[in-house]
Amino acid sequence: MNGYRQQELDEQVERLQELLGALDELADPAARSAARELLRVVIRLHSLGLADLLEIVQEAGSQPADTLLPRFTANPRVRGLLLLHDLHPEDLPTRARKAVERLRPHLGVKNVRAELVAVEGNRVRLSVSASDPNGVLPTAELLRQEIEQVLLEMIPDTDELLIEGLDTLAARAGFVPLVWVNQPVVADK
Repeated sequence: MNGYRQQELDEQVERLQELLGALDELADPAARSAARELLRVVIRLHSLGLADLLEIVQEAGSQPADTLLPRFTANPRVRGLLLLHDLHPEDLPTRARKAVERLRPHLGVKNVRAELVAVEGNRVRLSVSASDPNGVLPTAELLRQEIEQVLLEMIPDTDELLIEGLDTLAARAGFVPLVWVNQPVVADK
């Protein structure tokens, strides 16, 4: 560790000790307890992420170091730590694109196509549409939840996630194409 980093580390440890001392002086026991619990949870989250990081390094063995970074960013806990500390190697547009790519197969089986429209600042816009005009679609709310879950796991640092086309899909959800009306019902055997 270079001298500057060691000095910064020493300063931050000293500041942490001061803040912990200030916690002990809080008059409100509920506030003191909540602050201590918050600290425990943050430390536990870091511990889980660092444990995963060390496991990835150990599994890599003698592989080249450049193989580690993709594995770090693929692990949700390590990725979360990298994002939390602004150390993630990929910018928001790259991660948004990868998140939409990851989402496509899942949506495809539900007759939904997703496209990344734009990333403007910390605002991400994507568009959804029906893959097959005669296919059945999930409800807009279910679709929104599934999209948000996947995207916000990959891009939790976005300020706003806009999903265009949900209204159009909502109007179609539950729609039964006329070509299906007089079709015989085939029972599973």
